[in-house]
Amino acid sequence: MVPEIVIHKALVQGIRAVRADSRVLDSMFQNLDQNTLQSLKDVVRKQKINISINYPRADALKLPMIALVLKNEAESHTFLGDVIGTSHNGEPESALTFTTASKGLISSLKGIPKPVTSKFSVETYTYSEIREQTTITLHDPSGELLVLGQKSLGDTTLWVVDGVGVGEHYRVLSMSSNVFTLDGKFTVTLDSSTKIELRPTNDAEAPIGEPSAVYSSTNLNLVRKGANYDAQYQLSIISGNQDETLYLYSIIKTILFSQRAFMESQGIMALKISGTDFAPRSDFLPSEAFQRTMTLQFVYPFSFIEEQDAPSSISVGISAGADDCGYVSFDVDTGNLSAI
Repeated sequence: MVPEIVIHKALVQGIRAVRADSRVLDSMFQNLDQNTLQSLKDVVRKQKINISINYPRADALKLPMIALVLKNEAESHTFLGDVIGTSHNGEPESALTFTTASKGLISSLKGIPKPVTSKFSVETYTYSEIREQTTITLHDPSGELLVLGQKSLGDTTLWVVDGVGVGEHYRVLSMSSNVFTLDGKFTVTLDSSTKIELRPTNDAEAPIGEPSAVYSSTNLNLVRKGANYDAQYQLSIISGNQDETLYLYSIIKTILFSQRAFMESQGIMALKISGTDFAPRSDFLPSEAFQRTMTLQFVYPFSFIEEQDAPSSISVGISAGADDCGYVSFDVDTGNLSAI
């Protein structure tokens, strides 16, 4: 696993959750007057919070900002021969396995939920920079989406399964007939070749990402190698206002507590949070910036899968020592573990 990806995902999920339900701010900042509290809510809801892995260039600095930086890491638990585990009964992990020849454009990805709709083409789409949301209209001559809109679909994701933008997918925030509001921005310009399906959103505690299904055969000699690492990451909360830095620091701490179950499910174990520093940073000129630093200490597994070479047979020679003794050979089939 890559801790930066998981922590970044946790921060994004947490910030969106706070924006959707600001009651957590009411419970956190009980000692603020209502005017100040309302101003804080407005900042959290409307102001863009930039999240950066490592510090950006000084000329690219946009405040407020959260910078995630690796402080140090070291192996904490090693394994004999660096072997964490082997494939069960010769079968690769299910997330990395396909059982039939690859068909379609995204079938090499395992674990994608089954679609709940037919395929639809795109009529129009727009993106709002302020709201960071996409509005997309699908061509629905049959009225299928109108019927689905009258039901409770639950948490749903819109997938591009063919044409321009294939593989991209974004969570549906709201739908009205064939018009959808999505949480994200497409990286390409969609056109009439783009085909869309609606699929249930994966469980929030399921592994994030899109693992490639690359192993098709059983009886593979697969070994997972790696070690557990002790890691310390530094979260720098930076803004141009002292009070804003203080409040944002507390909000990020709350988010990390609320996202602890998610991070543990992704492999971040024994998380400890500490903090320090509250001072102006003169190196972020021309504007003065204030920083408070949060340290995240945890254990995480680093591993990869490697296919090992294995002999198909073993020949054993037995000799009694006499010149006239014959040479006896035994062939062992390692697949069936039978001797001839």
